[in-house]
Amino acid sequence: MKFLHLIFRATRPLTIGVRCIVHTDNKSVLLVRHTYLSGWHLPGGGVEVGEECEATIRREVAEECKVRLRQSPSLFGIYFNSDVSRRDHIILYHTDNWEADCRLSLKNLEIAEYSMFELDGLPIDIDPSTLRRLNEWRGLAKPVPIW
Repeated sequence: MKFLHLIFRATRPLTIGVRCIVHTDNKSVLLVRHTYLSGWHLPGGGVEVGEECEATIRREVAEECKVRLRQSPSLFGIYFNSDVSRRDHIILYHTDNWEADCRLSLKNLEIAEYSMFELDGLPIDIDPSTLRRLNEWRGLAKPVPIW
């Protein structure tokens, strides 16, 4: 799976990804563990050609975590993700208006597991960029500008 992810990144001139902080009353947050990356990450994925960002985040959260967003998520920020490549950008949303939907099937072989974590008890192996964005969202760190 890691090899396919590398091919995806190498063949796109510009990649745009979306991530969503799916939370409950600012107390806990939904995180995923990928099969091809270490650590816990925010749910989300790549925007397909011709797809809108909001449609992507709805699809990705449903596929990765069996969660349905009830309303449009709120935009939190747009980031240049130099950790991945010189052409990768992430659009970050957040929402507390969601519901678990066990009727949805996990259509994603990329996800090893997903779980809710208390914000005061995040896993030790959380991805550093995920932790940075969560701290910015919580007001514990200053946002990093996109330029």
